[in-house]
Amino acid sequence: MKIDIELGKSLTINTGSYSSIKPDVRLTVKDVSVDDFDDAYTSIKSLLDNLFLIEFNASAGMMDEIKKHGYTSISDSIYEDKEEIENEIKKAIKKLESMNLSV
Repeated sequence: MKIDIELGKSLTINTGSYSSIKPDVRLTVKDVSVDDFDDAYTSIKSLLDNLFLIEFNASAGMMDEIKKHGYTSISDSIYEDKEEIENEIKKAIKKLESMNLSV
């Protein structure tokens, strides 16, 4: 018998001055043999914990940029880079698909 395992980790951190960051990661592994559940869970949990640390760092970095440059400036910059951002998303999806991974 095979199952899918989905785990997530999120946290809301008050950064002061009525602002917060909310790093959040989710991971799903499909078609795990029930016999391999314990090993799979341990590996998924380790991966998720480390992905969370990366996401926490990215969220904190973005909050620092917003505090430094202001929300409007960051928002305008994202809007100006919209086409480049869309291309990076498409590139990442193609890379995952070339690895036979579903997105």
